[in-house]
Amino acid sequence: MNHWLPQALGWMPFTLALVLPLHPRASTWLLLAWLPLWLVAGWKGHWRREAWTATSTAMVALYALMALGVLWSSSQDEALFALEVKAALFILPLLRLTWGQPRRNWQHGWMLGLSAIIFLRVAASLVGWPESGWRYAEWTGPFHPTYLAMYWGWGICLARGDRSRWLVPLFAAAIGLSASKAGWMGGGLALLSLLPKGRSMWGAVLLGGLALLATATWADQGRLGEFVAHAPQVSESNEVQAVAPQTGSTGGRMQAWSVAWELWAEHPILGVGTGDYGDAAQPLYEAKGMQYAAENHMNAHNAYFQIAVTLGILGLSVMMWWWSAATWAAWRSRSWGLAACMLLLAFNALFESVLELQQGIVAAVFLSSMAGERHQVPKETHS
Repeated sequence: MNHWLPQALGWMPFTLALVLPLHPRASTWLLLAWLPLWLVAGWKGHWRREAWTATSTAMVALYALMALGVLWSSSQDEALFALEVKAALFILPLLRLTWGQPRRNWQHGWMLGLSAIIFLRVAASLVGWPESGWRYAEWTGPFHPTYLAMYWGWGICLARGDRSRWLVPLFAAAIGLSASKAGWMGGGLALLSLLPKGRSMWGAVLLGGLALLATATWADQGRLGEFVAHAPQVSESNEVQAVAPQTGSTGGRMQAWSVAWELWAEHPILGVGTGDYGDAAQPLYEAKGMQYAAENHMNAHNAYFQIAVTLGILGLSVMMWWWSAATWAAWRSRSWGLAACMLLLAFNALFESVLELQQGIVAAVFLSSMAGERHQVPKETHS
């Protein structure tokens, strides 16, 4: 037992990184499957000493605050469901205690998983698998397009000056096909993050930029036009005129953001409670005639607004502590790729409530745990 247990636990980061891009819920099942090993490792004395990081503290603190938020939630069932979805905030920091040196090529597992999902989606489209296709939700399958585009963006950020750099054009092309406006912008930022790594990356960045531009142009089909359709129209007298009723994802986000701001202003300190966002927002959508947001029961589509409305300024502060601690730890460890990944997470959080779905929360917690490993992340060299 003592011989194989540390080795098995050392492979957990690799397997989790491999499974995450392939199946959102399977990653949660994998975490639960590791819990018995975690208990045995503690019993046998295989937990690491002084392994607890500021990032882990912040994540567990946020989960504890969410648990407290159940007390002032009007919908207990929704609050408990939210705690279930976000359980990775509590489980993964505990599992981290058993990883030893979590460097079993987890980044290779991540790259392999990201590549595999591309080939699987291509195969599904070629054989005419139900609900498969070459753009937007049909391309990303069980994933929300913005979330999977964010995953591929992380893959770009983590590419190095070795053979992995030639995955950059592949990931960039996949982002373009996602037809996610936030994904396109995030993909562009991810490509720019590679430029300081040296000339060995410039060819891959150039090819990635061309691939992103080509596939995004093909997959657009009016997506970028939503920016113009929902921009305020100004007359010759410089007076802002009324805008047509907002529809589509861009218009829906504008509706959700305005309601989220109003709700936060009404409950600034502790928020409306864990899991209560829908109950609080839906009546406002209907009262204000926000048809798109009401019909789609939209959440805030912004992680900062989402946490601020549900847990107030206190919850927002803890979330920012979590992301800042992980980014700073990666920066101090000179792991520029992981630092860029954390910044990309913060960017995507402007357009999606990235902590509300398992495909968002588990990946964010895992990535943060890797970034938060101060002084143990291998330095990325410039070529």
